[in-house]
Amino acid sequence: MGEGDPRARPSRVRIVKLAIVIATLGRPDIVAGALPFLRAQTRRPDRIIISAVSERDVPPPPADLPVEVVFGPKGLPAQRNTGLNTLRAGGEPCDVVIFFDDDFAPAPYYLEGVAALFESQPQIAGANGEIIADGITGPGYTFADASRFIAAYMPSDAASLRPLTGLYGCNMAIRLASAEGLFFDEALPLYAWQEDIDFTVQLSRRGRLVLSSAFSGVHLGVKSARTPGLPMGYSQIANPIFLRRKRTMEAAHAYKLMARNVAANLVYSFRPEPWCDRRGRLAGNLRALVDLATGRLHPGNILKMK
Repeated sequence: MGEGDPRARPSRVRIVKLAIVIATLGRPDIVAGALPFLRAQTRRPDRIIISAVSERDVPPPPADLPVEVVFGPKGLPAQRNTGLNTLRAGGEPCDVVIFFDDDFAPAPYYLEGVAALFESQPQIAGANGEIIADGITGPGYTFADASRFIAAYMPSDAASLRPLTGLYGCNMAIRLASAEGLFFDEALPLYAWQEDIDFTVQLSRRGRLVLSSAFSGVHLGVKSARTPGLPMGYSQIANPIFLRRKRTMEAAHAYKLMARNVAANLVYSFRPEPWCDRRGRLAGNLRALVDLATGRLHPGNILKMK
């Protein structure tokens, strides 16, 4: 078995301590559905921080998991920062924080694999696990679907690492020592499209980013409580431009993202998918392009949209 494969060390003494941060808004049923996947882990998390805006966002915390519920400002970057600040402020010290979307279902060996990787590879600053299935580009999956996908998935005997330039935010493990002083940019409001790339490109200047096959999971891609079409379409233009100017996104990648999204929204606006407001997104794209031409473009403009 390859280096970093948790199955090669079934009796390893814990050295790396793990925290999980889950930002959520208006989806207590989704959080409740995700918790059994954390309960089923072969390696128990040391802390689980659920970062919400109000008590309506979260189910009652289970007594058998180390769950802490914290409240703060609305928006994915702000809520992830609330979780980070909670970790940095005290309590059980942890070495690695794992950011899960509230609709991510990790396979049972996920945390064990993260601990083994970060313990054996001190130069790694951040890592993604394999995505067994991702519902974000379709109607989405249920937790029952995720359980079936995970049960049918056959990971390779030899764990592999692939270099990355940025991490996918639905599941990303971050070495806290490498992320000292880093925060998610709250100038990217609400769902904050591409905030994961902004944060982890900065992290990549301090250590390696990798995709590891030693841990995996399913991203359900649940559509409830996500940013509506008009502001999402605006963010598809405004956020890449903002990050290009900030130098956390290459110009070629920013233009490719924008062109791909505008093209998809234009084509599918004639026959939109039931789960995606293509016409709203296209209208947001066009409004952002007008603002770009007139010098008014900024990610925060979506907060004024109705």
